[in-house]
Amino acid sequence: MLQDPRGKGGTATAVGFYREWMDLHLPGGRRELFLDEQERGGLRRLRRWSADDPAIPRVLPTLQIPPYVAARRAVGRQDLDHSEIHVVGASAMHGWVVTGSGPTLVWLATTLADERTPAVLKGRSWSRQLAYVGSQPVLGRFERRVLMDADRVLAMSSHTADVVVTLGVPAARVEVVVVPVDTEAFDVPADDGGRRGAVFVGRAHDPRKGFDRVLPVLGSSIRLRERGVSVVSSGIPIDPTEGLRWLGQVDDLTTAYQSAELLLMPSRQEGLGIVALEAMACGTPVVARQCGGIDRILEESGGGIVTATSEAFAKAVEDLLTDSDRARSMGESGRRWVERNASKSSLMRDSQLFRL
Repeated sequence: MLQDPRGKGGTATAVGFYREWMDLHLPGGRRELFLDEQERGGLRRLRRWSADDPAIPRVLPTLQIPPYVAARRAVGRQDLDHSEIHVVGASAMHGWVVTGSGPTLVWLATTLADERTPAVLKGRSWSRQLAYVGSQPVLGRFERRVLMDADRVLAMSSHTADVVVTLGVPAARVEVVVVPVDTEAFDVPADDGGRRGAVFVGRAHDPRKGFDRVLPVLGSSIRLRERGVSVVSSGIPIDPTEGLRWLGQVDDLTTAYQSAELLLMPSRQEGLGIVALEAMACGTPVVARQCGGIDRILEESGGGIVTATSEAFAKAVEDLLTDSDRARSMGESGRRWVERNASKSSLMRDSQLFRL
């Protein structure tokens, strides 16, 4: 069961790596299914995924409990009994459709409850907040069942691993497997002195990504306004603000990271935060707000600064823009950590990574 295999974000990156690993170590003989909420009938339509399919599957459950039940019944007609089930995605919720059909492996970034904290929901519309809060008790039970039934649970961060264990999943069944980075594609630039300003990469209109926390820093820091913040994001551009450069959705993320003195990551919640790992691979230090997934990695690697308040966030940005030697040292530390712990080529060689 794959979630969002055609998208551009962290989930799609994880799914892409998983498919490459499977093609290398367990080629052939698998069926890839997704729930498509964009087709007529919504999540009731259970589909096989192929690279030629124009639909972009995305499972973001709100009040979609009946369609999930319908999709689970549809799976019952797919003759999956005793098959080995792999559930890969942002959360494990979509795995409920197939749970119990056979031995199960889950690789997830976050849990629904952790993604729907009050701080995150605060920025949503009232209708979305009501939908999320109203559906959470039932969907949470579905998701917990997937995790409890799984033979192996691979969490994309230590934070998510801890959350999964608090749900009652035995710690012995939970491991941390980060989404790896292609360290050849994401590399330190030959001319590291050409960096200027900061970069934000993510859905700027999504309150969870915390882009609204960047604007006050622009307002208070003359240095940041002069050097600018490049924004890599899909959707309609934010209203023009001095020092803000809206790049839209770009294909060449490497250049965006390599051109910046630092990555701004003001997220309110992240299961992992793949953009931080990509930036670190490019030798770009990260300034983040506490968000869960990436916090421990930044602290352990020395590749960035994790802050708890808006004042500390603004100060960390100013400090790194002022102290280029410190920024360079952080960038080097981050690169070394990614090479040792999150290299795609290294994880790809692990023949047991997704085996039961």
